[in-house]
Amino acid sequence: MDALLAVRRNDSPAILAASSRFGKYMHEPLHEIRKAKVDANPVLEAMRRVWAECVCHEDNNGSEKSYNDILQNIKILRCSAKDIEQFSIVLGEFQGERNFSYKAGQYLSALINNCNDAEFVIHTNHLDRIDSLGYRNTKNIIVDGNVGCFFGEKMENGTMTVEGDAGDFVGSWMKSGAIIVNGNANAYVGETMKGGSITVMGDIGDEVAHQMKGGIIAVKGTSGDNVAMDMKGGETHLNGRNKVSNFFIGGKIFLNGELLIEK
Repeated sequence: MDALLAVRRNDSPAILAASSRFGKYMHEPLHEIRKAKVDANPVLEAMRRVWAECVCHEDNNGSEKSYNDILQNIKILRCSAKDIEQFSIVLGEFQGERNFSYKAGQYLSALINNCNDAEFVIHTNHLDRIDSLGYRNTKNIIVDGNVGCFFGEKMENGTMTVEGDAGDFVGSWMKSGAIIVNGNANAYVGETMKGGSITVMGDIGDEVAHQMKGGIIAVKGTSGDNVAMDMKGGETHLNGRNKVSNFFIGGKIFLNGELLIEK
């Protein structure tokens, strides 16, 4: 099983205690932020106008409301996968806005899910950070660059490939589909995951498979502490260093291809 799943802690005390959804998981940019340019066209101008009308909800349970509100606003847009790719570059114009990283991910997610096309490319190398990209995803997406927290949250189908690193809570509450991170990922990979698969080619942080219920997680590099804490089902495939939690409940854990624990 060559796939890795990651899911977000939706109701974890540590997260609920945070002052905002991303307050404790911000990272410094690892690259110089560049200003990218695209030729103006009526579709991009319409996407800019709708962006200005959208609101990001900061509370810990705001993702559903933010996404639904944005989805309603973007219904008037008729854009192709190429338009959305170009808008991912345009997003650099708005980085100074409050809650930009979260709003950007939700906005792109709504555009992609509302589009008739199936294949998408999103550029993030020019951005400091983008969170919640791929929310409720059903399409096939390649991300040229890094992503932040909650990548693929509540993913329903399709494939999502990151040609870089990912933040915390990759694939939180994921239902189906496949996520591939070709770099490293932070903590809580596979949290509360219900199905699908995620492959992380590099290293990951603490608490992989926390509260996982189903699906497959495969980590090619090393893992942090508290592996499979409160895990109830599914499979976690590890290589190298690992420290399985004493609070493992059920499922299968493999180490270097061999079954390590099963309950």
